[in-house]
Amino acid sequence: MDYAGREFGNGASAAPSTPPKTFRVGYGRIGAGSGCHTSNEQVMGNMGDWTNWMVIFWGFVMLGFMAIGGYFMFRKFLKVLPKRDGMSKLDWQNYYIEQSRHLWTEESKAFLELLVKPVPSAFRDIARHSIAAKIGQLALESGAHEVTRDHCIEGYILATPRRDHKWLRNFLEQNGIDYAQYAHLLENRKRE
Repeated sequence: MDYAGREFGNGASAAPSTPPKTFRVGYGRIGAGSGCHTSNEQVMGNMGDWTNWMVIFWGFVMLGFMAIGGYFMFRKFLKVLPKRDGMSKLDWQNYYIEQSRHLWTEESKAFLELLVKPVPSAFRDIARHSIAAKIGQLALESGAHEVTRDHCIEGYILATPRRDHKWLRNFLEQNGIDYAQYAHLLENRKRE
């Protein structure tokens, strides 16, 4: 019998035979009785859903990091904007640090380092700069010949944001630093 279903010789035709099965590798089942119950499309569909969710998750994580970074950059930008007097907050900090540089003793520098020690290292330089500027401002305004421990404590309290005052009190008490004469600064700043 040939492929068309004709027998050779007598000319009678039999029922046509089916053409041989073709196998498509990588798309669906490989054969009629292979026992494969999930197709590659189903597996790829599930994997695609998982990948899509991971991309969406990491997209939100990256947006979160960008928002946090943008917040800190915006705060830095606000410090650089000039005020009515033509100088920004950062300009004033630099001014007070430069004007009071000769007033700092080794003891007052060491005490400042103790005060900024609990600040995370990523923010320590910024905290040291703003606290030193406030201390220098107080020393210059009082007409002192050197920066004292009292200037450091008062400047530390005034330079610390109000939201951190609870932590500030705990830190001062743990290190045995007497801040009783400046406790009113903490109370007044709570009401502001």
